[in-house]
Amino acid sequence: MGRQIAIAMLPEDESQFVGFLRDSADVRIFRSSAPSPSQHEVLGADLGEGSKFYIWPTAFEWEPEFKQFRESVAVARRQGWFYLSNTSAAPVLEYYRHGFDQGQVPGRLYWGKTFAAPSGLDYDPYAFEAWYERVVRWLRKSGRRHKADQSGPYYLPHALAQRSAA
Repeated sequence: MGRQIAIAMLPEDESQFVGFLRDSADVRIFRSSAPSPSQHEVLGADLGEGSKFYIWPTAFEWEPEFKQFRESVAVARRQGWFYLSNTSAAPVLEYYRHGFDQGQVPGRLYWGKTFAAPSGLDYDPYAFEAWYERVVRWLRKSGRRHKADQSGPYYLPHALAQRSAA
């Protein structure tokens, strides 16, 4: 079963989050799709465009593989783009952005754990879980739930200010 935490961040919050991630471990961050394999990796603190990202702590062995979308892709502007094809059992966290412009659809940080790995994992899930828990503790410490929705996402400071002003 996978593990997740609902979160909401604006770009300023994401920069702080990326800073924490890079301080907590040697990580590489990838966009879920890009025009070419060389454009997948996020090198700075700004995640840029996209709604889904993969966070890989490189202490866990994995080799990202890229495949090209076929012409049948529903989103025409992504035809010919590349995606990470081997993430289901990879030592990665999936970060989905909060949908501020989509009726408050919560974002999330998700670890698939063994959910999509019926043959088991090729990395130490206990060590990965310890790192995942450190990340979640930082999010909970840095974020707050909105008073109107105590079971909702953890809003980081800039996102909470925007939510509170709405």
